[in-house]
Amino acid sequence: MLQLLQPFWPFSLLGLAVPVAIHLWNRKQGRRIRVGSIALLKEAQSRRMSSIRLGELWLLLVRCGLLSLLALLLAGPQWVTPGEEKVKNWLLVSPELAAQVADSASLVRQAMDSLTTTATEQRWFTEGFPVIEVGKPPVNRNRTEEPENYWSLLREAAQLLPDQAAVFLLTGERLASLKGERPAVGLGVNWLTFPASDTTTTWIHETYLTTTDSLRVVWGESRPAGNQLRISTLPARTGRFPQPGGQILQVTTSNGAPSVRLNGGNAVQVDTATTRINIYYATRYSSDVRYLQTALQAISRFTGRKMVITVTTGPDKIAFPENMVFWLSHAPFPESDVTETSVLFRYPLSDSAHNINTWLEWPLVSARPVDVSRQFKGDVPGLPVWRNGFGESMLSRDDQRGPVTYYFNSRFAPQWNDLAWSPAFPEALLSLLRTSLWEPRAPRTGFTDLRGVDARQLMPRTDGKKPDRPVADRTVPLREPLLLAALLLFWLERWLSHRQKRETTKRVTA
Repeated sequence: MLQLLQPFWPFSLLGLAVPVAIHLWNRKQGRRIRVGSIALLKEAQSRRMSSIRLGELWLLLVRCGLLSLLALLLAGPQWVTPGEEKVKNWLLVSPELAAQVADSASLVRQAMDSLTTTATEQRWFTEGFPVIEVGKPPVNRNRTEEPENYWSLLREAAQLLPDQAAVFLLTGERLASLKGERPAVGLGVNWLTFPASDTTTTWIHETYLTTTDSLRVVWGESRPAGNQLRISTLPARTGRFPQPGGQILQVTTSNGAPSVRLNGGNAVQVDTATTRINIYYATRYSSDVRYLQTALQAISRFTGRKMVITVTTGPDKIAFPENMVFWLSHAPFPESDVTETSVLFRYPLSDSAHNINTWLEWPLVSARPVDVSRQFKGDVPGLPVWRNGFGESMLSRDDQRGPVTYYFNSRFAPQWNDLAWSPAFPEALLSLLRTSLWEPRAPRTGFTDLRGVDARQLMPRTDGKKPDRPVADRTVPLREPLLLAALLLFWLERWLSHRQKRETTKRVTA
């Protein structure tokens, strides 16, 4: 594509009318004709005007070409080979930094200003990616207390931008904003993090009445360096009780029900209920009971919660209502007792089993895998909670039908697995009791996870595609080749002109 640096010079091509006019009006030299007498010649009107025509056509074309080249040289011609279409880069800023965006002296604002030329569009890193207007909050800001999910939003941005685009992210450094699987994108991601303004938050994790009629309060502190849970045992009476770090726990009563406040925050009602657990078993699974019962007793001693654990061999002997029933049988659970139970833990309906050489993968970080040598056949309903080494569900949770139901695809027996010998067995059962029974009964409030994360942990995975950088337009100046062509035309014009003069002189003298 031809491009002119000074496009007004081509108007000088109007001067081509000059050599054309010269050639049109150029009169030919008359020829001398020798005659003996002019007596017989008649007068005739001159036809000179009617015979006007272009003469010396090649010389005219050369001179017009020479003038055109001179006009083109003055216009500064260059040949541009267009590269790929330039990609618009995005600057995405998390809404949690909105206050710093409005402050012209903040580090966030300085980073935005330094990226103005690199990132052509500045948008909020939230749903819909609205354009940033300084002084105005993001229009689609998350209205819940939950922080933005950085990885989910990055997947959305990758769908809107081509692979060769670059994204500059300015966000906080909270671990709570990383949810789900690490994304794989083809974008060029540059991630800058800024510390949050809040340094410490406190909350009450749970509080309950113990077997000794005292109050057990589990409360936590969250900092960018990590979370810490503390356990305090308080007397079952009203009062203020100082805690480590200058924290204050206050016990109050309302209508005879005790509640606890941390540093004057919201009151959390004390769980005074007794947890009732029943273990029902079929005769052939009698050996499984003692391992399960021992683990539940260990939980009761560790937590200090009021727990009543009973063992029955017949469904009609279960004293409903029960908070949790361990149904160590393949028989269907009685429909009449469904509403009398909050949580059901059972073996699958099919008793068909097979040998297997695998292990049990825990959701507990500190626990080692447990060897599994035998399990029941078939799939179990619900979402997997524990899996084996082949990715098959060993324990699943089903919330769709009746009470919360756990299906265990093996047994509490050493012949089937090493679960009974694992020190993590009571811990795993404690996790199930907390998530399905105790936490729904007394949900925690005021919890804000401030744990920080290193910038390297934020980065997504690459999807294997190498980002193609946009190629700049290639420009080739045409000054030198056009100048050489003009010199050649000038030489050709001089040669044609001298040649024409010699031929004219010969005709005149002939």
